[in-house]
Amino acid sequence: MDECESKDTFLEFLAGRYENLKDENTITPVTDRDQRKFRSYLYNRKLLLRKKTSDPETHEIFCTQCPSSSLHGYWKTPATRTTSSHLLVHFRNKHPDLPTNDTEEEKICLRLGLPKSKIDDDTSSLGQANLWKPRKSDEPFVPEVFRMLLAKAILTTNLPVEIVETQEFQDLLLYLNPDAPTLSRADVHEDVAKLLKNEEKTDHVR
Repeated sequence: MDECESKDTFLEFLAGRYENLKDENTITPVTDRDQRKFRSYLYNRKLLLRKKTSDPETHEIFCTQCPSSSLHGYWKTPATRTTSSHLLVHFRNKHPDLPTNDTEEEKICLRLGLPKSKIDDDTSSLGQANLWKPRKSDEPFVPEVFRMLLAKAILTTNLPVEIVETQEFQDLLLYLNPDAPTLSRADVHEDVAKLLKNEEKTDHVR
């Protein structure tokens, strides 16, 4: 990874064995705008590859960073399962130097001094939703920015929107900031729709 000369070569590095594993059954990264499943960072950056099987209720998942002879890095999973917590554990344990989200990727690129890639935004599922800056301790809390970041987190991690209505989630937000708004599922659905609409506009401009 330290030999990467640009963001493009860094992303190629993250893709690992993706091109060798890819075939007509491969369904990630998602290209169909109507298909919102399997849009996590690991799929978008081709660290993971997901395939259909002869059984319509089962998918195969491959870690593109693991060698083909490895006993790790391969899973069979229900086709309807979109969560990836067990896959994150794999990367934390087997590939701890690799990023598993946009924030980690940005830190690595800054450390390596990689120039910004021309395709940097093309592989991001939210494009314009990344236009924000960390809030300093003396800066005011902006509910609109909070809602955008929450919608982005839910969309990219496939979290159920019902989480915002649980008491535990609301307690967490109030502990972090008493000014955080209480949101309903309908609010989150509305915010996610705005993000996706912005994404489509961005695609038309490119």
